[in-house]
Amino acid sequence: MTSNGIPLLSVRDLQICYNTPSGAVRAVNHINLDMERGEVVGIVGETGCGKSTLAHSIPRLLPEPPAQVVGGEIRFEGTDMLSLRNKEVPKYRGTGIAMIFQEPINSLNPSFRIFDQVVEAIKVRKMREAGMEATSAAEPHDYNEPKPPVSHPLREVTATTRRNRFGDIEFDRKELMAEVVEFLSMVRINDPEHILRLYPHELSGGMRQRIMIAMALSEQPRLMIADEPTSALDVTIQAQVLSLMKDLIEEVHTSILFISHDLGVVAEIADRIGVMYAGNLVEIGKAADVFSKPCHPYTQSLLRSFPHGYKTDGKLPTLKGAVPNLTRLPTGCPFRGRCESAMDICATAMPDTIDLGDGHLVSCYLNRKGAA
Repeated sequence: MTSNGIPLLSVRDLQICYNTPSGAVRAVNHINLDMERGEVVGIVGETGCGKSTLAHSIPRLLPEPPAQVVGGEIRFEGTDMLSLRNKEVPKYRGTGIAMIFQEPINSLNPSFRIFDQVVEAIKVRKMREAGMEATSAAEPHDYNEPKPPVSHPLREVTATTRRNRFGDIEFDRKELMAEVVEFLSMVRINDPEHILRLYPHELSGGMRQRIMIAMALSEQPRLMIADEPTSALDVTIQAQVLSLMKDLIEEVHTSILFISHDLGVVAEIADRIGVMYAGNLVEIGKAADVFSKPCHPYTQSLLRSFPHGYKTDGKLPTLKGAVPNLTRLPTGCPFRGRCESAMDICATAMPDTIDLGDGHLVSCYLNRKGAA
């Protein structure tokens, strides 16, 4: 909860469509989700199930058109994000809600050194703290100036700023350098004084992703949304980035909405796990409950197909069929065509969400008797 008892993030009955020549693609259907301060929620599902659409809709990053929110609400610390005017939305990005994208090379500017890109995020935060409208702040930097002593930015972020006679903020360059070095150190980058002089193409994929995390942290967001941040990395680097993010959760006390198609990755980091299928949130609960007591047939199928044991143990179970066409979703439960336990009632209407107790919610007719 926030200080006034309001959830950090509250999504209610959210419905999002993409208008295409083939018809309206219902990417998100009646999603409900709450997040508290300091919580990590993982969202998993197959490609095309609506995970990234949900993530991008929260800070209003969906392309409009073709995307269109046709119903529901998104509230961040009580503010209705969908009712904000376009010029008001940037006030909530970065310092409020930060994004870490799947491909860091597409998010970093190839024309600027690492220092210039991280320091721009810091300047934006400081301008907002001073009550000024944030604009692009990247400037060329003299990398040979002396290195000042550093201090932890989350405990002491009041780098000297002053206003000139025009009312614009003038930043202390040495203190900005100190903050950049400290944020790069926070994401476990060795020799940050050297790295900040480099361009994005001179870094590895894992190092670029650490830079993106450092940029997000430098704005000190209350909510960080990570959209498959490790899927483009090899297994060894994945483990390093996940370990880093777990450490940072404890250090900076931010909340994270972690989007992934990999159950193993989400299990490493999430407090709660939500499972999406064809735009619907079919199950959500504590990570331990979802893994030990999966209640939706789709969740059960995902866990059965997770590799374990030895390759000589036989073939992995597979899930028959395919995700239904999102422009022509069947009536009833969208999973019924692939479900081995489907009943006649499954074809009539989408089942209501049932509370099985302790925050474990599932949308399936099979669980009616076990409802709390």
